Amino acid sequence: LLTSPRLRFSDAQISAMLRWAKALHARDVPTLYAIKKMCQDLRRLVGDPTKKVVSPSGNIFYINDIGAAVAKDYANPLTRFAMSDFPEDRGGYMSEAQHGFKMLRDGPEGIVTPAVRVEGKIFFTQELLQRSDTSYFIPERFFVDRCSSRRDPIPTAGGTPETLTALGRSVSWTERGFVVSNRQMLCPVATFKVPFDKLYGSYPEHVQLFSGMMCYAVPVIVFIDDVSGNVSKQWNKHHVVYASNANLPREMIEKEFSVKFVSSSPHASPIELAKAVCDSINSAAQNGVEAWDCKYDEEVLLLPYGFFFGGDNPMQAEECSHNGLGCNLFCRTCKVGGTKAHKASEEGFLELFSEGPLRTLHETDAEIRRQLSMSVLPGAQSKVDSACQATGVWDSGLHSIIHTLIEMGKQLRKARP
Repeated sequence: LLTSPRLRFSDAQISAMLRWAKALHARDVPTLYAIKKMCQDLRRLVGDPTKKVVSPSGNIFYINDIGAAVAKDYANPLTRFAMSDFPEDRGGYMSEAQHGFKMLRDGPEGIVTPAVRVEGKIFFTQELLQRSDTSYFIPERFFVDRCSSRRDPIPTAGGTPETLTALGRSVSWTERGFVVSNRQMLCPVATFKVPFDKLYGSYPEHVQLFSGMMCYAVPVIVFIDDVSGNVSKQWNKHHVVYASNANLPREMIEKEFSVKFVSSSPHASPIELAKAVCDSINSAAQNGVEAWDCKYDEEVLLLPYGFFFGGDNPMQAEECSHNGLGCNLFCRTCKVGGTKAHKASEEGFLELFSEGPLRTLHETDAEIRRQLSMSVLPGAQSKVDSACQATGVWDSGLHSIIHTLIEMGKQLRKARP
């Protein structure tokens, strides 16, 4: 109880409980020092998930390791038995995150569904395998097929609905070697027979990380918002980051214990916090997270990946390096809009109801670099403000750096005769 992460006790409160226990003549009541020493030993033995982060602008904050958080979900029977390990195809019907196209088709191959087990043998994506009819196949992703009638033009190599299915390519053997088909097909996972290591004696280098363990992908929902750090009504702005396991159903994600606290800071910008979260996820995905799977009583390897970033409209705009609705190009996803005079005209007003050219990563990056180069020029403040107003692009992570460069330029120009 005294070490619960969601119920914090001060030293005065703990001392009062210990004195109360002694007054009731309880035996073997520890001292406050002994309790703190035990907590330090446990943290050193189990590992401290909290890490210090220093942003490029010099802000210091702390972040809880996301890999350690998702590992606890697999060791907890309340959450593990409610998870869905694979995305599901329900023919357009959606009620959970696993039913959407983002996880089913749009996710990166080899990460969304890295492996599947059939009769004790583990099969990985992007690896050659042999089926029960001696044909060869390379799976690209796995999913649960719950379509009663499939309308997709992709052919199915046998099997029935509501089965674990693989999307991949058939492979044929010729005198010149293996030939991979250009057309994708569906194949029931139950027909898998011989994995790659049995065909060639060992796994390739990029699969040896798994060490023969079953591997699961863990989609992580990241939510960033600004909250007040005060109990009173006085506003004390803090940016807070939470994370949730998207393999859980909605009724479980809504519960308090399914929402993991990741980080909070009154100084760091949301972009700086998001970068630290992405670095934590990428590090866990690159090395894998060893966890105990209480459902199958075995040690497994987890590969977390960022599923989507949630937030309100202002936070979403800031995460997209956009300055909000006050800019000429006010949309964070496209370039609809224009000057105030253009939007007030009949033609400009009609354009507001149609989608403009989509913003791209390279264009946004180039505009941020252009604003950064403007910060060393004379009259930099007005030039940067005009560029931000005209394009809508503004990176909050570089705000302190640009402000510092502008102020240094002003001081240097004043010092010149």
